Amino acid sequence: MQDSNPYVNEDDYAAEWASIIDDARADPRDGLDDLLAIVDRMVLDGGSQSTADLDPELGRRLDYAREVVRGLEQGDDIEQGDIDAALAAVTFVYDSALPPGEGGDPGSIDPAAADQLGVDAAAGDQGETQTDP
Repeated sequence: MQDSNPYVNEDDYAAEWASIIDDARADPRDGLDDLLAIVDRMVLDGGSQSTADLDPELGRRLDYAREVVRGLEQGDDIEQGDIDAALAAVTFVYDSALPPGEGGDPGSIDPAAADQLGVDAAAGDQGETQTDP
């Protein structure tokens, strides 16, 4: 069941992310799986059952990160560049899930709002301006 107050969960995720991200950046081989677990919980709590329910770009990034984590867990020889790319992918998905005011992707704007912004911008400042002598 989805929480009726998603902002409480967002605060929990943010606190958990903040407690892990620096260590994960210092040693992504060790911290990548923890960051991925946070993002996976965010996705599930957001109502998605799988990456197929997400924006295709986000789904591809998560699938890639999961593949790298799976390889690390199995003891495969994963190149550092792949680990760094997986860390960047998980970070991108996390940032995309944040509300726009908190660094998240602002996404698309409502067409009516975009029209109003266009009207306001075209009108310019109609008030008087005072210039300093």
